[in-house]
Amino acid sequence: MISLGFEFDTRSLRESLAGLPSALDDALEGALRQSAAAVAHSAKAEHAYTDRTGRLTRSIRAYAPRGRFSRDTLAVEVVAATDYASYVERGTTRSRAYAFLGPAAERNTDRIEHHAHDALEAALRATGLLR
Repeated sequence: MISLGFEFDTRSLRESLAGLPSALDDALEGALRQSAAAVAHSAKAEHAYTDRTGRLTRSIRAYAPRGRFSRDTLAVEVVAATDYASYVERGTTRSRAYAFLGPAAERNTDRIEHHAHDALEAALRATGLLR
C-alpha cells in the first residue's frame, strides 16, 4: 500500500493577506487623490455658469483624501470655496441652478473607475497576490 498526501504551506499566503489592508489603504488613497483632481479640473474647465470675476472657478479645488479604506473612512471632497457657490450649484428661488461639481464627477466616471482598478491591481502586486 502507498499513501499519498499533499501539503500546502499557507505561510506566504497569510503574509500576503496580512499586508493587503495597508496596501489597499495606500493605493486607494492615491487613486482617490487623482480622481478628485480630475473632477476639480473638469469642473473648472466645463461649466454653464458665467463667472464674471473668476472667483468661483478659481475656488474649485480637491482637498487631500482623509481616512483609511480599511476602516471604511476614506473620503475626499471637491469643493467650490466661495460664499455663493452653493447658490450657483443648487439655484435659488430667483435663479436657475448651474450644477457644476456633480456633472464634473459624472464626466469623470470612467477615469475614476480606471484609477480604482489600477489601485487595486497595484495593491495586489505589492502584496505578492498578483504577479
